[in-house]
Amino acid sequence: MWWDAHGFGRAPRQRVVVAVDDSTRQVVGVHVVHSYPHRREIGHIHDTAVLAAHRGHGSGRAMTARRTRTIAAERPGPELICTITATTNTHMIGINHALGYETARTMNWGETTTAGPAGKPA
Repeated sequence: MWWDAHGFGRAPRQRVVVAVDDSTRQVVGVHVVHSYPHRREIGHIHDTAVLAAHRGHGSGRAMTARRTRTIAAERPGPELICTITATTNTHMIGINHALGYETARTMNWGETTTAGPAGKPA
């Protein structure tokens, strides 16, 4: 892993929260949090996803709120809790803002094939 190769210690630890439909016992949402040993003062919420048929019922908000509370409770004095949300996901941005998150920065994510742009090796 990158962290090991650059002397940052062990790989990040992942914690997962799931939302389960009580009637079917099906997992309908997932929420993933990473903690990095070399940045203990920051909690990182990376992914929140809810199946399309179950959106709009508060699962994403409930999972985000729960993990935000537990990150703060289980880690001594985190200075920040960061979440990454695509700028096109206005619903999740609204949830984050309602829970007290503020937009600190936006970013552009670029991708290419393994051959690189225009077929040139990356």
